[in-house]
Amino acid sequence: MNKTTKTILWLIVAIVVIGGIWYGVSKKPVGLHVIKVGVLTPLTGPAAFYGENIIKGIEIVKDLINEKGGINGAQISLVEEDSKCEGVSAMTAANKLSDFDKVVGIIGEACSAAAMPLSPIAKNKNFVLIAAAASNPELTKNPFVFRVNPNDLTQAQGITEYLVDKGIKNIAILALNDEYGQGLVAEFNKNFSALNGNIAQTEWFASEATDFKVQIAKLSSSFEMLFIIAAPAQHPLIAKQLVELGKNWPRIAEFNFSTVSDESANVSMNGTLYPIVSFDENATENAKLLQQKMQEKYNTQPDIVTAWGFDSLYVLAESAKKCPKAQGTAECINQNLIGLSFEGASGKNKITDKGEIENPPFEFVEYQILTK
Repeated sequence: MNKTTKTILWLIVAIVVIGGIWYGVSKKPVGLHVIKVGVLTPLTGPAAFYGENIIKGIEIVKDLINEKGGINGAQISLVEEDSKCEGVSAMTAANKLSDFDKVVGIIGEACSAAAMPLSPIAKNKNFVLIAAAASNPELTKNPFVFRVNPNDLTQAQGITEYLVDKGIKNIAILALNDEYGQGLVAEFNKNFSALNGNIAQTEWFASEATDFKVQIAKLSSSFEMLFIIAAPAQHPLIAKQLVELGKNWPRIAEFNFSTVSDESANVSMNGTLYPIVSFDENATENAKLLQQKMQEKYNTQPDIVTAWGFDSLYVLAESAKKCPKAQGTAECINQNLIGLSFEGASGKNKITDKGEIENPPFEFVEYQILTK
C-alpha cells in the first residue's frame, strides 16, 4: 500500500468517525419531545408586580412537571412575552406565539385589558387561553378560554354583600377606565342596585395615570364610602393623594389592593378595607410544594397570585396528559379542561363548563401598616 492510498484510507476513516460523533450528538433520543406553552403577562407597566409573581409560579410548576417526565414524555418549554397589560402589545405577542412559536396554549394573563382582545385570536388560531388573574366575566364566553381565578361577578357579589351587611347603601366609585375597571363597575352596579344600593358618583382614570387629584376633587361628600378600583401600583398613590387633599372618607378597594408590593405601601393606605383570597400552604400538596420551591428558588413566600400562575400551567398539563401522545392539540386540551377537578396551589377546585372555577370565598380585612 503506497503513501497516497494510506492517506486516502485515513481520510475516509476520519470522515466516518467525525460523522458518527456528529450524528450521535445531534440526534435526539427517542421519545424526547417538547411541548411549547406561551406565557403572556405584564412584565412592565403598572401591573408588572402581578406578572412577576405569576411567572414565578409558572416556572416552578414547569420544573416540577419536567422533573417527573413532562407531559406524556414531552418536556414543557415556556416562551415568555410581555403583554404590558394592554391590548395591542398582547395581540402582537399572541400572534407571534401562535404563528412563529407554534404554542398549544397561552397562559398567565393577569389583565382583562390584555386578555379580552386575545379571545377571538385563540378561537381563530386554535390555541387554549388560560387566564391567571384577568377577571372580566365576558372573557370565558369563548369556549377556548378558561380562568383559574375568580371573576368580577364573584368579586362584585362579595363586595356588595359586605357593604349591605354593614348597612352601607350610598357610595362613590373611583375607577380604572379599562376592561377590568369597566367590567367590575358594571357587575357591582348590577348587584348593588338590586339590593337598593345607590352609586352617587363614578370618576374614571386612565391605566397609566399616576396623578388622581382631578378625579378626587370632583368627588362630592354625599356618600358613605369610596370604592376604589385600581392597578396595584396605583393604590398607594391614590391613598397618599386622598390624604394630601384632606379627603378622609371611609374606603373600600377591590382585590388588586391585596397585591400591593411592600416596597410601595405607605401609611396613607391604613384603614382601607379590601377583599382577599388567601394563599394557604396547607391546602394541597401542590401548595406545600409551591411554598417550598419559592423559598428555595426566590427566597420569598408565594401569594395567591403566584398560586394562580402555578395553577394556570398545572391545569393545562393535567388536561394535556389525558390526550393521546400524538394528539396533544388545543382541541383535546380544551375538551379535557371542561369539568377538570384539580388540586392546585390555590386549593382544591374544579373548572366548570363555563370555563370558570368554582367560587372561592373572599375575606375582608382592614389594611394596617405601622411604618413606611
